[in-house]
Amino acid sequence: MTTPRVWILFVLLVPFTADADDRTPLSDAELIEFPSAASVVAQQQARKAADVLLAKFQTRRVSPKFDNLPLDQMVKQLAELTQTTIQIDATALLEEGIGLDTPITFAVRKPQRVIDVLGRMLQPLQLTWIIDDDVVRVTTVVKHKEFLELRAYRVSRLLRLAAEREVRLPEVPRTVELVDGHLANLPAANTENMAAASLVLSNALQEATSGPWSNRDGEGGVAPRVVSGRMLVQQTQQVHREINALLRTAEVVLARPFGSAPLLAVETDEELTELTRLQRVLETEIDCDFTDQPLTDVVKWLSETLDDEIVLDTESLAEEGIAADSAVTFQGRMTARAALQRILEPLQLTQIFRHGAVFITSLPKSKELRQTVVYDVADILLVGHSMQALMRLIEDSTVGPWINTDGEGGTQTEFPGGLLVILQVPSVQDEIALLLTGLRKTLRATAQSPRTKASEFQTRFLQARTTTEAQSIERLLRTFVAPAAWDTTGTGGLIGTAADRIVIRQTKAIHEQIDRFLREYQQATPAGQTLK
Repeated sequence: MTTPRVWILFVLLVPFTADADDRTPLSDAELIEFPSAASVVAQQQARKAADVLLAKFQTRRVSPKFDNLPLDQMVKQLAELTQTTIQIDATALLEEGIGLDTPITFAVRKPQRVIDVLGRMLQPLQLTWIIDDDVVRVTTVVKHKEFLELRAYRVSRLLRLAAEREVRLPEVPRTVELVDGHLANLPAANTENMAAASLVLSNALQEATSGPWSNRDGEGGVAPRVVSGRMLVQQTQQVHREINALLRTAEVVLARPFGSAPLLAVETDEELTELTRLQRVLETEIDCDFTDQPLTDVVKWLSETLDDEIVLDTESLAEEGIAADSAVTFQGRMTARAALQRILEPLQLTQIFRHGAVFITSLPKSKELRQTVVYDVADILLVGHSMQALMRLIEDSTVGPWINTDGEGGTQTEFPGGLLVILQVPSVQDEIALLLTGLRKTLRATAQSPRTKASEFQTRFLQARTTTEAQSIERLLRTFVAPAAWDTTGTGGLIGTAADRIVIRQTKAIHEQIDRFLREYQQATPAGQTLK
């Protein structure tokens, strides 16, 4: 049976820009709150040119073609093609052993955005780029992390929307820190909720972005600080782009009804357009007939057939000892997405969207290239589920890996207003969307059922082999057997553990569901009988 695919909703978003142009400068009092904030005003004019140049790279399309061209010559030709000043940080490249004469071979089938072209050309060399006023500098990933910028983001509307939601949600104990009353100046009815939301926002941005952050990792950017409706952040240009994408997406979600569809965090509408287009391309029906064909030829054929960018990440294959010319034998008519899955799985490869193209890469590499999705779970919190329990459920019910349980992998971050920001690979994002869809169906079904009388409840006891197993089974029952039927107020179903025993107070019908679930659970456990 084919597993249904859950699509994460893409919507057009209004850009969430850093504070700039003719906006009110920070006051002396605000400068004291964040000593280096004085440079924000000074940098605004200097950054105008950089913002214009970035917008140009995000929208303009070019069709470069380089065949074994030295790196410095490639940069020169690209500068002429884009009519911009592009310079190489030769010292930084020399420190990493990257020569200016490194040969570059690159071509595209159709015009691509400049930002995607730069990313695809520089990635194999472990290089990146930054904008310094109106100059683009090609440098190393290491050097890029040393180039920090201080920016101010307007977050008053976001915090207000979050605070308005928070008053409707169950109370969650939080440490509230008012910044000398500055948050009281924001247009909101509940200052305490605004303060709490700003604290959660600051923590969330550190958790949900790549960082590093000086207060968490010992080096890197300065932790976000909210001052009079603006959030001050000192970070690299890459992290600023992540912050911009997350803030603009979260603001859109907060303005929608509780429980709205999840949104992928993207920085611009142009990026969204590219992702949507690539999704459609992979739904194209194709006829495949390969017999011992080299993988490189198969990828070339797919690119020509779909008339789009299908790129083989040979560097990641080499790291895993997978030959780029591995033999492929496959026949059938199906969507390009399904065909790629059938072709790549035996080779321990997968496909991802990156730099405006479909990248074929190794499984370990794909796990490093995660996407950020904003989930609105306020409707689930509204019926009594805690955010911590929901996050634990997601980690327990998906393949992960998760940094909290596995030491590495994806992250989950609480965002103000009942949002959950998840950084994970696309396949796990699909699992999460399916899980939340199923949970909501159960919640709706339970809400529509008549209220159970107290006399209809029965209390039963189960015994596990260990305390740990008892706690694990309790989580499983809460998750997979009538999740909305467990009432923490004491007027509905109850479940708890005492050492290795599980105490369950439920209706006869749900006890029968539990019995069926545990029988299947026992049969699926190789170790034998789980419960006595």
